[in-house]
Amino acid sequence: MATTNLTKRFHYIATAEDVDRSNPHPDVFLEAVLRIERKPSQRVVIEDALVDIQAAKAGGIWVLAAANTHSEHFLTDTDDVHTSPTTVTVETLQTLIHG
Repeated sequence: MATTNLTKRFHYIATAEDVDRSNPHPDVFLEAVLRIERKPSQRVVIEDALVDIQAAKAGGIWVLAAANTHSEHFLTDTDDVHTSPTTVTVETLQTLIHG
């Protein structure tokens, strides 16, 4: 993120350096949720790494998988799978959180 200058686009950032246990433990995701003062069930994580998906699910966070590293049939433990970021809309995220 630093090399692309994306950090200025975020109010809060949590990384593995901020917690004692890294993935597959949910600690980094729960730290991020804590910083934005929301419940895990009110957040969506967009991930492509299986260990990160496992960690987010362990933390009770909705997971939208980006099927670019692994094919869709490997991403069965997620709440939704998209093969392209262009198919993810605000409505997609709202549906995940609100059903």
